[in-house]
Amino acid sequence: MKILLLALMVVGLVAWSSTAASSDVVKVATFTAGLPEGLAVGPNGDLYVGLVSGEIRKVTPDGEVSSFVTLDPDQGFLLGLAFNQQDVLYAALASSNPETHGVWEIQEDGTAQRFAALDEQGLPNAIVVDRGGNLLVSDSFLGKIWKITPEGEISVWAEDDLLLGTAEESPIGLAVGANGMAFGKDDALYVANSDFGRLVRVRMHPDGSAGSIKTVLEDEGLKGADGIAFDQKDNIYLAVNQHDKLVKITPDEQIKTLATDGLDYPASIAFGVDEEEESLYITNLAFLRAQGLVEGTPNPSLVRLDVDVAGRPLP
Repeated sequence: MKILLLALMVVGLVAWSSTAASSDVVKVATFTAGLPEGLAVGPNGDLYVGLVSGEIRKVTPDGEVSSFVTLDPDQGFLLGLAFNQQDVLYAALASSNPETHGVWEIQEDGTAQRFAALDEQGLPNAIVVDRGGNLLVSDSFLGKIWKITPEGEISVWAEDDLLLGTAEESPIGLAVGANGMAFGKDDALYVANSDFGRLVRVRMHPDGSAGSIKTVLEDEGLKGADGIAFDQKDNIYLAVNQHDKLVKITPDEQIKTLATDGLDYPASIAFGVDEEEESLYITNLAFLRAQGLVEGTPNPSLVRLDVDVAGRPLP
């Protein structure tokens, strides 16, 4: 597990070129001592940003930053964040230590404990919460989506070759598949497959179980597909880290680049709430430039793009 985690830190060594798009990306906060990946919006509009080093910082919409809690990834790293309906924060920790690897539960006062231990050979990545309060967690290495009930019971919710990555498409020879996830208007779960630049739809039955799994679209320009969000018009917003861009995919599957300027290996995305409900927040992981693998000054930050439509409410 340790070797896989260390190797994954160089995922995406091939950066895709693209023409800079006209955009109004606004920087909300800069992180000088860590690389931001995970992102969740709290009930009062505060943003919770997970640094891969394990620290979670709270950021107000006007950019005031404070430390919330620090987890120990032990030579691994912190990835996805999500709140449930009771405003409890969950975090995916990919750790080389089997005692800490899995999903952590974090209370409002910052008290943290491991909630679910997952397969040590996997890479728990994004987290979404369904209507029943179950956590669904993408596993980028194993091509699975884990289900964790509110009581902490663990099962495989979905597993399919469409959720697997491919070493042939990975610059480091490791398969990195299922990544960002979001529920659409049809209540299906949409999953980004990073290696293939693929968007996968997993149907959800009325009882909450997974149904059919199919590819919605696959495109060379979407390789590095990471965070996903839906708006109220059922457009999909997708962070594409290898291309340093944010795209919008319309219901008829047209792909439009919304922004490249101001983006640096974008990872997670989320809509704000209340007055910020038409603002899309994006974490700039800045991994390639931070490691000197791409020319330019790294920009590890939280940025915002106003998209003139509100985000789709969470289940």
